[in-house]
Amino acid sequence: MRVHLLFVCSMASLGVPCAVAQGTPGPEDPECVRKYQTAHAQAVAGRVFEAEAALSAGLRAGLAQEGACAGFILADVAALMNITGRYSEAERYGMRAIGILSRAYAADDPVLLPSLRILTAVRIEQGEFARARESFAQMRAIRLNNPKDRASVHGLAATLARLEGKPAEAEYEYLAALRDRDAAGIAGTADTAATLGALGSLYLDEARYDQARHVLDRAQAIIAAAPDASTWDRIKLLSLHGVLRARLRDWEGAERELGDAITLADGAPSPVDPPALRPILANYAQVLRRNHHSRAARTVERRIAALDPDRTTQIVDVSDLIPRSSRRK
Repeated sequence: MRVHLLFVCSMASLGVPCAVAQGTPGPEDPECVRKYQTAHAQAVAGRVFEAEAALSAGLRAGLAQEGACAGFILADVAALMNITGRYSEAERYGMRAIGILSRAYAADDPVLLPSLRILTAVRIEQGEFARARESFAQMRAIRLNNPKDRASVHGLAATLARLEGKPAEAEYEYLAALRDRDAAGIAGTADTAATLGALGSLYLDEARYDQARHVLDRAQAIIAAAPDASTWDRIKLLSLHGVLRARLRDWEGAERELGDAITLADGAPSPVDPPALRPILANYAQVLRRNHHSRAARTVERRIAALDPDRTTQIVDVSDLIPRSSRRK
């Protein structure tokens, strides 16, 4: 079985911008609008947990009237849940945002795009592919007025193409998303790094390791400088670098990268959702075994089992981390 590190969102998705919602809340509640504007600025600046507190306060004010302001706040809460790896909460808030905003705006209004983008991305992260296609179909109906919006649609189209076993189409869509992000002047953001990470993951699946290293190194350089980069962005890139090192038989390097990713996840201000953490732990356990650290591997495997006692976790066979051409016959 091959591990697919979907890498769907930075402040985002498989390289798709899933950042805070964009638009102008209505004037129905000045207090809600004020809190939204404060929190939105904090989120854009990467001050995630300050923004979350401000959004919670704004949500209490906005939901009293269920106006458009509450919809914008819910969309931003969904984005913040997403970038901290809390996918189930992100989906719940995203659905509520769409429910409110769709009453105030037409189905093809670009205002709906950020919420639908987040909803589609987190459904992919949770393996809800049929539902992801439903929300993506709603995205397709929206007017795309600028390259930034087109980039978000290209990114999710790439994700879905990859899930459908169409790697050439997925690569085309990722590259189109990167071109649009460059045209929009947002090539140095965490969302662009997410797109590069997704493309790198695709190259890993196809054993195109030189290209994978190139795009992952580009993503790492962006994340190091991007003010909107989150801890979760760094965790996902470290895990992809770890898989690349394993495929190249650099087992010590793979152990270091994956271990650093898990250390970051463990130190995150809020817990990462089990579906997001599980594949990283599974890869780490296999690399530990490859390095003859069986006791440490068993500890990680027990941790995986404890994430969801009702679910049988299939640990990835370490051979899947080895290039096909290097496997013994």
